[in-house]
Amino acid sequence: MVRKIMMLLVGVLAMCGLTGCGGSDSQEVIQPDVHTLSGKLTDGVKFEDSVEEISLERALKYYGIDSSMVSDGDVYMSTGATAEEMAVFEASSAGSASVILDRLTVRRDDSVKIYIGSKPADVSRLDNAVLYIHDNFVVYVVSDDSGAALGIIKEYLE
Repeated sequence: MVRKIMMLLVGVLAMCGLTGCGGSDSQEVIQPDVHTLSGKLTDGVKFEDSVEEISLERALKYYGIDSSMVSDGDVYMSTGATAEEMAVFEASSAGSASVILDRLTVRRDDSVKIYIGSKPADVSRLDNAVLYIHDNFVVYVVSDDSGAALGIIKEYLE
């Protein structure tokens, strides 16, 4: 009987020791945020023209995106002197994220057609634009600094 109690006590102590190991070094999981990512991009990506924030409602109309597909978003556009722009969306679902990416791709392709005859530098920017999807986040950046933009996006979202 004493032996069974000792074995039970050893088992309980072993279980307590195992469950206590992970508690002291637990890290808080940080949820990605549209506004934090757009802030990192506006701070870390070089734009030739100034880019100004536009309302989400206006941006959704501009891109042809239904508001039910978007949980949150930040959009910045140039003054019109260049094709530079930046859009960061959190979609309401993975399916919506895919549709948003398609709409942004159409926007990029349409912009190439507009600038092809008049502004070769903008065509180059558009050809190298970042179109990125990760989970429910969709990011579109048109600038001369696509490498920096992609690095910031991957570091933040992955």
